[in-house]
Amino acid sequence: MSRDEAWKQAERMLGIGDTERAALIYESLTFVQPYAPFAALRLSLIRSRQGKLREATRFGLLAYELRKDDAELLSMLAKRLFSLGEIEHAIQCAASPIVVSSQEPSITAELGKLMVDAFQPTLAMQLLRRAMSRGLNTPAVMYLAGLCQMYMGNEREAVTYLLECLRMVPGYARAYWVLAKIGRKGSQRGEIIDALRRAIGVATTRGDAFLLHYALFKMLDIPGNEAAAWESLSEGMAIRRSMIAYDEADEQLLFRMLMEKNPAEKASAGIGDDAVGQPIFIVGMPRTGTTLLEALLARHPLVASGGELNDFVSQLRWEADLAGGVFLDASLALALKTADFSRVGRRYLEHTRWRANGAAFFTDKMPANFLNVGYILDSLPESKVIHISRNCVDTCFSNLKEPFFGAYPHSYDQLEMARHYKRYVALMEHWRMQYHERILDVSYENLVHDPITVISGAASFCGLTFPDETAFEGQFSGEMTTASAVQVREGINTRYIGQARRYEKFLGKTIEELGVCL
Repeated sequence: MSRDEAWKQAERMLGIGDTERAALIYESLTFVQPYAPFAALRLSLIRSRQGKLREATRFGLLAYELRKDDAELLSMLAKRLFSLGEIEHAIQCAASPIVVSSQEPSITAELGKLMVDAFQPTLAMQLLRRAMSRGLNTPAVMYLAGLCQMYMGNEREAVTYLLECLRMVPGYARAYWVLAKIGRKGSQRGEIIDALRRAIGVATTRGDAFLLHYALFKMLDIPGNEAAAWESLSEGMAIRRSMIAYDEADEQLLFRMLMEKNPAEKASAGIGDDAVGQPIFIVGMPRTGTTLLEALLARHPLVASGGELNDFVSQLRWEADLAGGVFLDASLALALKTADFSRVGRRYLEHTRWRANGAAFFTDKMPANFLNVGYILDSLPESKVIHISRNCVDTCFSNLKEPFFGAYPHSYDQLEMARHYKRYVALMEHWRMQYHERILDVSYENLVHDPITVISGAASFCGLTFPDETAFEGQFSGEMTTASAVQVREGINTRYIGQARRYEKFLGKTIEELGVCL
């Protein structure tokens, strides 16, 4: 049988569901060009569908090794590697000159979106501009370009792209949300509010309606206007809650399992004590100052900003050979009972050290890593974990008013949010009891009131001395790819402390469940 016939037969077998026979043929073709990288990609997809994460990763990396200069292949490969948590290789595929200069706008547009998801706005913008230059000026491309520009700190350019998106599709909900985060003043604010109300009136999907309500809340959220703003937020929360499957019992099970975890009997070994690329984990609830803390630490010349990374859970999943989402869940925690955390630590560093770009340290500020603190400290004994906390009601309110996409399903109902917060507090206390001085606690309120003292203490915890107090002066520039990017660029200020007080009469359920007074 010729190689062409073999490929066609494998494709037929796969099409009729004869997966294993197809896989045998594909494996034979991994030694035959030009089919080798495509066959490896097929095998990676097959193993993913079977839940065999390690095999899927092995074949994905084989496809990367066998790659050739073909824009379509590199596009497929980037998407496959990204889904497997092989982010560095996915970025390298997307950044390939043959991709960036592709004549096919759909390729550069798709990879532009992928690089937005990979928190690479500069590369994403390069790809999107290429798509636009080849005539692909769709509302989705305009929106993504606006989002990239916001992440890059170019608010004027962001607004230009977002308004063009809305000119094309007046009800484009995500464009409204980004525009609301940037904020508009004067007559333009009133025009946007009127347009949002019209868009809500004609929204045809719950996905659009909920986000438009959140955007309207953001635009209405000024002193004296709390009732109207809350009305829109509560409507958006109710719509969003009706859209998602959140099983609180599953979350309770996960927290119970974590509360039973003790430090590993044997410390992890073999991860190395290199002077380059040691991680600093910044953990806590979302919207508690993790981005600000990271931005301040990254002003130290020996610290690189890594952003919100999914790599640690990706390596936990590889170790357990269990495909799934980017957050820890009960099934993964159960599968980690016999994990080799030395291997987890080594693989984590192999997949993340490139982000340090030669610096001694890099930050990993995925807030939800508060769930993984025990696993992190068992896997990476030299790593630093800094936990930042904020006033409980401010924390819950700030989560309630942020439409997290595909994450934090507890954040659309006051009682579910407050109960999640209480579980988080109890878990952090457990980690402190188990790991003692290996965790540093800092307060958001203290951070903004006295940044020099707090950051100097955090630097000392990491074995650093902050060299110059001028590092705390001025606004922040550069890429920031988190929900709080716009407000962090304002610089250090105290105006977000006690922000929930204005909505106290609407937050009764939260306050009662937390058992506190504002």
